Amino acid sequence: MRDADPELGGFLRGFAHELNNLLHIALSGAEALVPEDGVWADREAAAVVADMEAASRLAVSVVAQLRLLGRALSASPAPLSLADAIDEVLSRAGSAGLDLACDVPDGAVVAADDFCLPAVLFSLVSEAAAAGDGAPTLNCEGHDGFWRVSMEARVAADVEPWLNRAEQPFFAPGRGRAHDAVAVSVARFVLSAWGGALRVDSPAPHCLRWTAELPAAAP
Repeated sequence: MRDADPELGGFLRGFAHELNNLLHIALSGAEALVPEDGVWADREAAAVVADMEAASRLAVSVVAQLRLLGRALSASPAPLSLADAIDEVLSRAGSAGLDLACDVPDGAVVAADDFCLPAVLFSLVSEAAAAGDGAPTLNCEGHDGFWRVSMEARVAADVEPWLNRAEQPFFAPGRGRAHDAVAVSVARFVLSAWGGALRVDSPAPHCLRWTAELPAAAP
């Protein structure tokens, strides 16, 4: 387990805050260029502004992961109800249009941060949804001093090329979205810092599974 580093974590959070402010200025500027009636006389200009707006929104989501990493580095893991964390994940998934369910055994307590864990698990749920056809299947089980939360996605493509790159930083098999790749890399780092791990495997043909492994903790 990695020791908390409040100084580095605080630096990253402050850095993310400043970047976020600048990005919102850029995003507001791009939005201000859009005609009030939404009708563009110049299609090329419309395309450029649309790209600026999309890139700014993408950058904001990437910076959010930097802020999450700063929080994870700042705080020491503490006992946390896994059921509460997963309830938050299911709520976020519902807001994103994903209808999910997950049975959490009674007494499941992990060593984690109450802000970071739902965010990390939701990042993995989002990645599984992007990679697969429809909402992923969630499962939770405890074994050998760890609790494991897994997300399985059915995919049409051959999963072997993805599995060969699963451990590479900033790679995600979803739809090539940069913020997903960053989110998965941050999730892997955070889980490792807590003494856990992120594992990716294929339990069946055309199936990808992401498993967040978390150290069990006393209530």
